[in-house]
Amino acid sequence: MTGTLARERTFTAPVAGSVEALRVGEDDLDACLERLGAPLIVREDRDRAVLVWGWRETRGWSVRASISIVRGASTNFSFAKDQADLEAVVGVFDPSWRLVLLRRGRLGELTQRWLPRVPGAPVVRDPLAQAP
Repeated sequence: MTGTLARERTFTAPVAGSVEALRVGEDDLDACLERLGAPLIVREDRDRAVLVWGWRETRGWSVRASISIVRGASTNFSFAKDQADLEAVVGVFDPSWRLVLLRRGRLGELTQRWLPRVPGAPVVRDPLAQAP
């Protein structure tokens, strides 16, 4: 029987409190880049820009066993559990590069909601967001 425990990091998470320190309507692109680093995705939506920052940390373990049932015949099984923790931040900027909307969540959900799938398709707007 064998077991494996693994950990993988992709990109670097922002320093604790960095995202919370950003202020919608006050901070600009420079402040966001300073706190969050380089974005993973940059898209244009009409007169706004949508930037996505993301990082990933994966932890998981697996067990594999092989059992001899009778001479010349054996069976094996394996079990694995991976926990993918995909974190992301989406920032929407007006034409003067002022932050007008900031959302934090899971990378897959945020990119599905905020990024157009087809070039030129509008980004889904957050009904709770106020227009600047």
